[in-house]
Amino acid sequence: MKIAAMSGSATYRPMMLKQWLIIAALVMRHVQNISNWLRDFRKAWQQSDRELIQVQKLAK
Repeated sequence: MKIAAMSGSATYRPMMLKQWLIIAALVMRHVQNISNWLRDFRKAWQQSDRELIQVQKLAK
């Protein structure tokens, strides 16, 4: 009975480790995508700010 439980946990652990590695990889990829998106958004925001300032200068 003990041996069966031991072998059961032994086969269970590597599977869990594999799952966690996959989950971690997916999370990392999502974090990277989000940070890239935020960087692009910030660039676009700064660009629109510059254009707005130019328009205001022209309006004066």
